[in-house]
Amino acid sequence: MARRPRVRFLYRSSSLYLGSTQMRGFQICSLARERLGDRFDFAMQSVPNLRKLGIERAWIAMQPRDTVFILIKDAVDRFSQEGLERLQRKSAGVALDHIDRHRHIMPPRGIDIHISASVSGVSAMKGRIAELEGTPEAIEGDVALLLHGVDQRLYELPKATYDRFRAAYLGSPHVTTIPEEIADQIKVVDATTTEKMAENYRAISGYNFHYAIRKIVEYPHLRGRKPFTKAFTAAVLGANVITHADEDDALLLLDESYPYMATSTDHQEIVEVMHKAKRTFGGPDWTHAQKEMTRLAEMVSFDTQAADLEAILLRLLD
Repeated sequence: MARRPRVRFLYRSSSLYLGSTQMRGFQICSLARERLGDRFDFAMQSVPNLRKLGIERAWIAMQPRDTVFILIKDAVDRFSQEGLERLQRKSAGVALDHIDRHRHIMPPRGIDIHISASVSGVSAMKGRIAELEGTPEAIEGDVALLLHGVDQRLYELPKATYDRFRAAYLGSPHVTTIPEEIADQIKVVDATTTEKMAENYRAISGYNFHYAIRKIVEYPHLRGRKPFTKAFTAAVLGANVITHADEDDALLLLDESYPYMATSTDHQEIVEVMHKAKRTFGGPDWTHAQKEMTRLAEMVSFDTQAADLEAILLRLLD
């Protein structure tokens, strides 16, 4: 029997507190073992501070040949440019899962596939590669999409109930903006860190409307693209969502007629959309939104994520 190709998700132990490390590393690895483990050998692997410790060359030399390495976000910072290229030459393939990492700090070489967690991120990364083509900063590698699913523990929770309109926000309170006029109508479930998420995630169960308004922060023109995780979370839990058109993937993944999308983060408009959601609860607009959310949930189902990951691995091993 042929040996299963080794796939190692590389992460920084100092980033264990981040949801991105847990969800895009440990949870995806667990899902991959369950769905693809008969064809690939998956494992998580912590990367020490190779450059600070002066052990980069030795660490790479110790890695088994013909392994596929998937670097989770800031794990790439553990390597020098020379080290990445050395790892690439020894491996079966190297992928970098950007998540929401800024595109202007991407390594130019050493990465075979740049994985994006959002549709807008794929387009942005392809644009960045095209922009730098033929220059000394040219970026090598292809681009692939692996949508950012939801925390897998949420699948264990009871779905939304529909006895009355119930709204909640799941996430870091400091990255959202909630108008004072409606603040008392929205339950805030703090999931700032992995510890907070583990402590509080059950509290989101039963809510049928998720508040997903992110503060718009002005980045340089080359910025990271945010995955649509809060909308996917609402979808998986059987809830509708309020979002806004400035959210990176909102207009790309939701039908333009989605009834609970604000055009911006203007507080007065957000209040109006919230009032509309409460007013139309259970009616035709609500039902239309539910159909859109069902479609979103299918986009990040375990089967879909496993198939998308397998496609990426086959490209790396080709």
